[in-house]
Parts: sequence; structure tokens; C-alpha cells
Amino acid sequence: MKKRLTGFVFSAALFGTLFSGSPAYATYQEAADALKEKDYVFAMEEFTRLAEKEQNSEARYQLARMIENGWGIPADEIQALKVYRKAAEEGNEKAALKVGNAHYSGKFAEKDYSQALKWFKVAADKGNYLAQYNLGLMYEEGLGTKKDPVKAFQFYSQSADQGYHTAQAALGRMYVGGIGTPQDYGRALRWYKLAADQGDVDSQMKLAELFSNTEIRGLPFNPVGAHMYYNLIAAYAPSPKREQGAALRDKMAEKMRPEEIQVAQASAQKWRKKKREESIPNKNQNDLLQVEDGQPATKKDAAKTENKEAEKPQEITVKTELDALIVAAGVNRRILNKAIRENNFAEVLKILKAKAEKGDELSMIVLGDLFVLGQGMESSDYQEAFNWFKKAADKNNAIALFRLAPMYCEGNPVQPDLAECYKLFLLARKFANEGSVPTIDETIKMLDSNLDQSIRDEGKKLADNYGKEPEKAKDEAKADKGLISSFKDRFFSDDDEDDDLDAIERPEEEPAEKQAEAEGTKEEENKTQDVPAGDDIPLL
Repeated sequence: MKKRLTGFVFSAALFGTLFSGSPAYATYQEAADALKEKDYVFAMEEFTRLAEKEQNSEARYQLARMIENGWGIPADEIQALKVYRKAAEEGNEKAALKVGNAHYSGKFAEKDYSQALKWFKVAADKGNYLAQYNLGLMYEEGLGTKKDPVKAFQFYSQSADQGYHTAQAALGRMYVGGIGTPQDYGRALRWYKLAADQGDVDSQMKLAELFSNTEIRGLPFNPVGAHMYYNLIAAYAPSPKREQGAALRDKMAEKMRPEEIQVAQASAQKWRKKKREESIPNKNQNDLLQVEDGQPATKKDAAKTENKEAEKPQEITVKTELDALIVAAGVNRRILNKAIRENNFAEVLKILKAKAEKGDELSMIVLGDLFVLGQGMESSDYQEAFNWFKKAADKNNAIALFRLAPMYCEGNPVQPDLAECYKLFLLARKFANEGSVPTIDETIKMLDSNLDQSIRDEGKKLADNYGKEPEKAKDEAKADKGLISSFKDRFFSDDDEDDDLDAIERPEEEPAEKQAEAEGTKEEENKTQDVPAGDDIPLL
């Protein structure tokens, strides 16, 4: 006859893995989030740890940004360059671009075009579109190397293929002039359009000029297109180009029929500024003048699949570690770290209780775990833990059922009831997601080896009679509703591009003087208009 499980004790492992007294370290993304939120102390601490302990070059790059910009500490450009250089030596492309820019401009480093060329190549080899553009400019102008328009064209093309408007404008210019490539007005129009769609004023002007030209053989006269781009320049470009665009638009209107002007105005009204990612050229596009979002369907499909995979949330199971559960429940990692370091969970409990009282099941489970373990408290509070587990278990939450069951087996804080214990484990198995099933099955197997058949039969009967709509409850539980949305929001946010990375600009001096006195870099973004993304465009 089998034992009645007397003296059998369920370990705290059923309540999730305990975190140690040492701080729960943040991930890179959490440190980056802290930087965005201007929590500079936390960001500096974690970026430093990631850089030094884990040789994370991206963390070192972000550390250099903080030093350069004086975020949380006094700005120190010289020290920042040293950190950038180390990150670049570790293979970080953005850091390599920074080092190259420093040598190109002579700011905080010796002006040295050959060194700039070297570091731009490091970044370009890793696909950095700004570095690829920079190399194109240096080969075109003969900076740090001999002039090579063919190589310049190749590097501009690599950058333009990634949607960089300045490189696309450069290709348009090279196709018009036959520089480094055979002259081709059709391809010039294509590249100018891609750049113009991103708000590049010079490209809009070039397009309008080409569309209004009646002397170039093989180039179609397009007064509607010319009027539209002149109109956009008149609406958004800075002075004096704004006034120039308005004058040319009005002059073009004198050559157009009223219905043509209406079409041009309607087209301008519908125009919206595109992002770089929307202006990646479609190499399979036959009509060079009708480039839409610029990405082939095959690449789009692949990108959608990739994004779908990236957005797949991490599965929460009965074995998920407690610190991960707390973060998944919506507690900021920095708040958790502070609570662990100070052994004071008051703020964590406050956040979790507020969410639990609004019905968040994961918060209920985490509260139960914390009260069982007595984390940051004088002692454990099993009754409070039981209450929170029960609330989530009543919603058919598999994890809560799995937590509640051993309390009935051990008789703490309720009267021992082995049949109820067995029932709850069976229900946990019924409503569990795939990741939880193996652990629950192992527990049930252990119970089968220790409980009398009569107890198991009674527990099974109770489980079979549980709930009026078990199938509906099962479907809801399998959906893990409410458990992982905050986890997804926290760990799969968009990775925005740094706003302090720039391409270089062409020096103003003649080529013979460039090596000694180049002016350095300027912000490339000044070449685009500040245009709203919507359709409400105040046309003149």
C-alpha cells in the first residue's frame, strides 16, 4: 500500500528560482532604456559593467557617448575618443565611424585623412551606410587617397542601397554627369526621386529642373512633376531656396493648363516625407520614375517574418525565475535592482499590488511568491501568499494552480488536503502552456508514486468536475492572456538609430589644399526639410 505522502515536503523551487543577495544585473536594452529616460547613474553603471566584464562593444560605444555629451558626468571629448577607439578596435561600426570623423575633422584627434579612411573602411565593411558614403566622398575628392570616381560610385551605391538620401543624391549627380559611370538620365531621375522623397531639397530642385528641361534628348518633359517639386520647395525649404522655389513654380504654371496645375497641386498635397527605411531602392522596379516604398516584395516578406520572430514574447512557465517574473509583471529592472541591493521591496510590492488589484494575474503570482519567500520582509506570510495565488488560480491560471497545490499538500496555511492538492496539479496541467507541461508532468508522476489510488481517484474526480466551461477556460489559459504583454513591451522595443552620428561633408577648399586644411564634418541632417509626416501640407 502506498504512503499517504506523510512528511513529504515541496521545496521553494515550485515557487520560482530565488534570486541571490547580489544585484540582478540589467541587460543592454535595459541600460539603453535608462539612458533614454535620463537615468544616467544606472545607465553608466550598467554600460561600464557590460563593457568591462562582458566586453560588450555596443555598451562601450554608449559609454563613450555619455562621456562625450556629459550625460551624468562632466563632458570629456578626449576621454570619449579613447573609449570610442577601444570600442572600434572591438569591432563596433558606430564607434569606428566616430573615430574616423574625429580624424577627418581634426577635432579631438590629429587631422589625418588616411586614418579617417582606415576607420571608415572598418565601419563600411560592417555595412554602415554613413561610412560607405564617407568613403565615396573621399575617393571622389581624393582625400587621403588618389581620386577614384569608380570607387566613389561603388561606395555611394552601397550607401544609397540602404536608403541614405545624401548618397542617393550623389548617385543622381554622377549619372547626370557620367562620373564614375556611364551617363544615364533615367537612373539619375530614379535616385533623385528616392532622395527627394526623404525631403532632400537639392534633389527636389534637381528633379524639378530635369522635369522642366526641354533640351535633353530622351528626357521626357514633365511640367506636372516640376510644378509639384517646386511647390514642395516653396512650402518647406529654408530661405532663399523657399523663395526660389516659389518663383520657379509660378513661372512653370504659366506654361501649364489649369487641369495640369490642379493635378500638380493635388500630388503635392498627398506627398509625405519618407523615412530612410522606406526609401530602399527596388532593383526589380521597371518604371524608374514610379518608385514607391523601394523594397522588393521578397525582402518585405522576409522582413515581416523576421520582425514577427523578433516580436515573439518570451514564454512564461512554472519554472521561470522570480526576477524575470517580476520584470515581466511590469517592474522596472532598476527598481528591482535597488530593492535587492537594499533588501527593501516596498516599492516593488506597491507596483505589483496596484496591478494585481486591476486583475493582472502575473502580478498576483509574483506577490504570492514574494510572500512565500519573505523577500525583503521580516518573515514569510503564507496566508497572504495563499490569498494572491487563489485569486489568480480562480482565473484558471496554470502557474497559480501549480503554486497553490503544494500548500494543500503541506497544510500551510490551510488544512492538509491531498485530494485537493492532486486536483490542483491536474488542473495546472490542463491549463498549462507547452513550456510548463514537462515540469508539471514530472510533479504529477512523483505524486502518483506516493499517493494512494483512492486519493488520486478523488482528486481526478474533483478535477473532472471543476468549472462549468472547462474548454473555454482552457483556451483562455493557453492564450496566457495578460501574462506576457508587458514582457513583450519591455524586451522588444524598437532600436532607434543614434541621433548623433553624422556623415562628413565635402571640404570647401580646392583639392590641393584639402589634406592640410579640411574643415571637418557638419551635420548632414540640415540638408533635409523639417516636414510633418502627415498629409496636411500648408502649400503656398
